[in-house]
Amino acid sequence: MTLNCSLFEIKKHMVPPIWDYFKSFYYSKTLVEPVDLKQVLPTLGCPDDAIVQIAQNITSLPGVQQVLGEPIIYMNTEESKKKSEILKKNGFQILNCRQHKNGSFYDHIGVIEHPDLPNWLIKAGALRTPENAFVHVFEDDQNEDNFPSPHESLLRVVMNQRMRKIIKDYQIDVIIPDEFAVPFRNPHTSDISQSYFVLSQKLNLFDRQNAVAFLRGQSNENQLRYAKTICNFIKKVGFADANFDNFGFTMDGKVAVVDTEPMGLIKEVGDIDKCEGVEKCARLGLYSMLLASKDPGLEVFAEEVRRNYQVCLRNVFSIKKIAASIFCPLLPLAFFVMSLISRIKISKLLDSFYSAHLKRDLNAVCYLKEYHRLINGVLFSNYGTRLMSGEEVRTQKEQEQEFKNKQLELEIKKREMEIQAMAEAAARSASTG
Repeated sequence: MTLNCSLFEIKKHMVPPIWDYFKSFYYSKTLVEPVDLKQVLPTLGCPDDAIVQIAQNITSLPGVQQVLGEPIIYMNTEESKKKSEILKKNGFQILNCRQHKNGSFYDHIGVIEHPDLPNWLIKAGALRTPENAFVHVFEDDQNEDNFPSPHESLLRVVMNQRMRKIIKDYQIDVIIPDEFAVPFRNPHTSDISQSYFVLSQKLNLFDRQNAVAFLRGQSNENQLRYAKTICNFIKKVGFADANFDNFGFTMDGKVAVVDTEPMGLIKEVGDIDKCEGVEKCARLGLYSMLLASKDPGLEVFAEEVRRNYQVCLRNVFSIKKIAASIFCPLLPLAFFVMSLISRIKISKLLDSFYSAHLKRDLNAVCYLKEYHRLINGVLFSNYGTRLMSGEEVRTQKEQEQEFKNKQLELEIKKREMEIQAMAEAAARSASTG
């Protein structure tokens, strides 16, 4: 449904009740310590000087460093088109795209490659959003959500190290690419997001469509084995961004992860929101994987993912915290105060985002849409909320009308073909009779 720009409606669906915050302090949860990227990134560089030299050469081409250092754009704006043209002019190929509601695609410049560096991908280290913008990425059917750090693009290198350690410690049969933080030849003096880009090893994998087809073609036993491997990885790592765009298969049938952004699990020191727990990110990841497994022929795989998700929904309360609260009545009060502070922080962040958009465009509206998906007999709901400028709204309405017109044309053509087929069949019948 479309609402006028009501801050109350946004908060209603995106800010949990204070009781949920308070209760969460008593859960057993594993938090990953925030990191100081300025100290960590210099230790996560590429050991091959020749590769670094080539990478710095091609990112020093006219306009490229600026494109990779400015906040990533998620909408098909004129600015996005200009950045895309700069990269293509310098020989880069843009590997990501996004789709409009009208079915058309546009370039998304987060991941690129260059012929001078054939075995590597370059990923922008820029902030995920412009200043004052707000990212709300995942939500499960329990209304849990997460808020990634603006520095996700660079935190992927830290997450890569976490994944590598867990794969080794738990003997999980998953492949991840080598990833390194590489400084620009002329890095920004103070802004870390404009100082580094990420080099990611290129893996030879099936694309999304063929990955799903590969899994569909497996026996029930193999589907179950793949599901257990992927679910185990999601739960141990706390991998929230789980889908068939980020999970792939090598040509010899091994599971591979191609996107290592922590999606809220790891934060930069000083981020407004705290790190999300491993358990919560695992629930979000399993739910996301369940939604991605709705294709026919993946029933065995999806059922195992659903079973793991249902198990992870059972939040385990910490006996130590409950016991400590009995012997120290001040602890529940401290948890309540922290709950209140957490809720106020998120509320203020939304206030800032809301006000910033309204100042620029009084015609801005809030789109709140509920998505329903039926998977293996279970109905899932998901909400997506974002502010759109008046210009975006007008453009979207034009695109929607264009899409409707195309659908109508296709329907008319289909009907004409049916009539023609009926006429031909009648003529053949008459001639044979």
